[in-house]
Amino acid sequence: MPFGLDKLIQILHSRRPTPEEMLAKQMPGPEVDLPRTLQSVMRFAETKQIVDQILHAKRDRKIRSLAILSELPREGRTLFSATLAMSFGQLVRQKVLVVDCNTLR
Repeated sequence: MPFGLDKLIQILHSRRPTPEEMLAKQMPGPEVDLPRTLQSVMRFAETKQIVDQILHAKRDRKIRSLAILSELPREGRTLFSATLAMSFGQLVRQKVLVVDCNTLR
């Protein structure tokens, strides 16, 4: 039997996970300190650059809302949205409302 064929057969015969099981895999466990993780991501230069671009757009074009969209799962939209909201809220000292929708349910 060629190398890896038994693994391929096992994958093909295994059942597909339900949307609830997929969502449970995406959720961080209790060992993840999410606020500390978001704080560390907020320090990245790319995050600061994006927040700066949003501030300029808000001032120039009176933007009041922002949508982060993608049709592909597990791309990090929720983490990106949370990081962006925390960065923006701390910078402008205002409350930020984040609405996260998941179409898997």
